[in-house]
Amino acid sequence: MSTRKLPTGILFIDVNRIDVFSSLKGTVISLDFPQEIIKYAEVLDREKLHLLVKSFIETNKITPSSLIVVLAKTILFQKDFVAKDQETQEQQALAAQDFIDNVPFESVGSKIVPLEKGIRVITANADLYESVMSTFQQAGFSIQSLLPVTLFGDDIQIERLTTESEKIFSGKSEALRKYSLISDSGNFVAVKEEEVIKKKNNMMIIASIAMFAVAGFLIFFALFFLK
Repeated sequence: MSTRKLPTGILFIDVNRIDVFSSLKGTVISLDFPQEIIKYAEVLDREKLHLLVKSFIETNKITPSSLIVVLAKTILFQKDFVAKDQETQEQQALAAQDFIDNVPFESVGSKIVPLEKGIRVITANADLYESVMSTFQQAGFSIQSLLPVTLFGDDIQIERLTTESEKIFSGKSEALRKYSLISDSGNFVAVKEEEVIKKKNNMMIIASIAMFAVAGFLIFFALFFLK
């Protein structure tokens, strides 16, 4: 039994909308996100988002394709870490992880890209792109790669998908595939919400222990020195 090879398509995810290019249609189709579903890059209602994207695919009769997913600058947080004198790789990795931990999303997708004199850490709201991508996958689409737009060039000014920017993404995506936010197993690279909650709980436990220690010291001081 032969498997049908899907044509290539582009899915551009922005903070306010998605743009889709289908090679069969040869045009770009867009969907705006209502603020009651997505606001400030935060997904407020995943079920409504799923139904919205599902309806968009069905209404526009978008044929399943192998998608190159590009994340717009508006949903990215990134930082360059330039190697300092006598700084070890472990210290640089700890600084990068600290940056990732402080990105203001509950579920964070991240990728570390090597630079000539350091590394670049690129992060995005995984809750947003996972919700959109999973709906496309359920509709028969496959995900070829998941690439932050900044990988295509530091000075790139693409704010939405056009037939011209589609050529840029299609032409360079294969060379950049090793920096995809999708792992080799096909899973999204993300710090899941449970891990974030676990970290927060650990911080609360440490803070509680510290408070009890201070309180104990004050009681001891009051009993023995203020008689």
